[in-house]
Amino acid sequence: MASSGEDTSDEMFNFKCTACAKRNGNKKAVKYCVECQGYCCQACVDTHEVFPTLVTHTLLDRASFKSEFTTDLPEIPTQRCTIHETNLMNMYCENHDVVGCTTCIALEHRVCTDVRSIQDEIGKLFRQSDFEKVCQNLREKKSGIEKSKEANIALLDELNKSKDEAVKSIKDFRKDLELCLEKMELESIKIVEEEFHRAESILKNQMDKLENEVGRLEKAANDVEKSEGNKAQQFVSIKAAQKLVAEAEADFNTVDSVVEAKMVFVINQNIRDSLKQQLTFGSVFPVTSKQKRTTIYTIKGMREMDIRTQNDTHQGDIHGSCITEDGLLLLADCDNKKLKVVDIVKMSVVDQCNLLGNPFSVCCAKPHEAVVSFNNNTIQFISLSNPISPMNQIKLGHSCSGLCSYKDRLYITDKCISLYIHDMAGTLLQTVSKDNSGNDLFANCQKIAISDTGDKIFVTDSKKGVVTVDTQGKHIETFSDTGVTNALAVCTDYKGNLFVCGNASNNVVQLTQNGKEKLGVVVQKSDGVQNSLSISFDPRRCTLIVTQCGNDKVKFFDLQ
Repeated sequence: MASSGEDTSDEMFNFKCTACAKRNGNKKAVKYCVECQGYCCQACVDTHEVFPTLVTHTLLDRASFKSEFTTDLPEIPTQRCTIHETNLMNMYCENHDVVGCTTCIALEHRVCTDVRSIQDEIGKLFRQSDFEKVCQNLREKKSGIEKSKEANIALLDELNKSKDEAVKSIKDFRKDLELCLEKMELESIKIVEEEFHRAESILKNQMDKLENEVGRLEKAANDVEKSEGNKAQQFVSIKAAQKLVAEAEADFNTVDSVVEAKMVFVINQNIRDSLKQQLTFGSVFPVTSKQKRTTIYTIKGMREMDIRTQNDTHQGDIHGSCITEDGLLLLADCDNKKLKVVDIVKMSVVDQCNLLGNPFSVCCAKPHEAVVSFNNNTIQFISLSNPISPMNQIKLGHSCSGLCSYKDRLYITDKCISLYIHDMAGTLLQTVSKDNSGNDLFANCQKIAISDTGDKIFVTDSKKGVVTVDTQGKHIETFSDTGVTNALAVCTDYKGNLFVCGNASNNVVQLTQNGKEKLGVVVQKSDGVQNSLSISFDPRRCTLIVTQCGNDKVKFFDLQ
């Protein structure tokens, strides 16, 4: 056993020396100094007996108090008041459940009737259960703050990456512009060359005709001169020359009289003027606010758009939808085997590509890349560059229905009893199908959404409602409500809420992201929704998009 004056940092004491603790020491206290207002180890007690200014200090132990302590030393607070720094926090106001120094109590709690001296009544005031509860709360709060800190670090990393991607997109756009300008330059030079060759050809043909006429006239003149002396031949030569002159005159009149051989290229000033009017290549969408929303959304306005395009052979059956980082809407048109791109501002289909199968769901995997799931156990990556185009396919060992991507992970439901977690190469990492008791977690799992913090996975189940699991597949909560029948699709608002559509109840409800609290109904049947298949939310414009079974009309609900 270590002696009382020895630094025994691996031992635990009820009372530690206050002075040594300030130097990160760990010594057992044997006395309490009234004037120093702190506990002293044997070495500090010895110091009190050496220095003249300390000799007069009152050192107390258990025997110095009339009350019966259960410990060797009096239990006295050592924390000093943050306002009156020379005072100890040795008073407790039971009326307000706060501690303070004598000055604080005198100034702020003079009318309070239940004021206690902590050291005198600690036996009545202290409860071990309070101590354990506070320690547990502190640990939980610390853990929660650390998670928030980690989330902010991840957000900062995401922000840095998005900035780099934004700068890259600007530079790439400039390169595209340069390519366009180069093409325009080559086309401009081409039409100049074509016009030059056309005019040059005309002038050369005229020169050839004129030179031919000059030769004929020179020959006729020679013939007339040579016939001198022979009147008969002279007469023939004159008549032949007169005919030639008449023909030359006629030919000369038919030749265009070119008074100027110069070409001018008229610059389209609108191109330059249009560029001058643009200060930037585009706009920066502000970072989406992560501040939680705790109130129900209401509909401010509703728009409708027909997404039918040429060569569509069936009515629209949009089973999946999502919003890209650029604010475009992707639609998985199942029956027409197409992925369509909608400009929400222009309310028009601006691009599309044909697919080899019937797409059930779509999600964004990267800033310029999407993933589509098919009913033939296949997923396919889609390039979102203009124009969009199919990329590589991956065959999986299970059915593919709902689809969601988060941080290099793909979450896929089989429209039955399992949720599969894959990496981006298609490697199966985990299968989630049982709850914590070993029972089936799903009955008919459908679409998927990830919480704003990335720690929860929400899966709609047409028979059970909304099932929430953590990233390890552990069951957290199952939401079920009689007002939501055949829960089919789910998405987040990026502010702590979920939207869940009931395919049979013809509505969209709002839940908190704890997965169990319903805030209310946002869209109902009277708003024109029937047999909804997918929902997505545009946080930039606060717009909820709803697609419907066998319907080319997509509904846009502007919320507030």
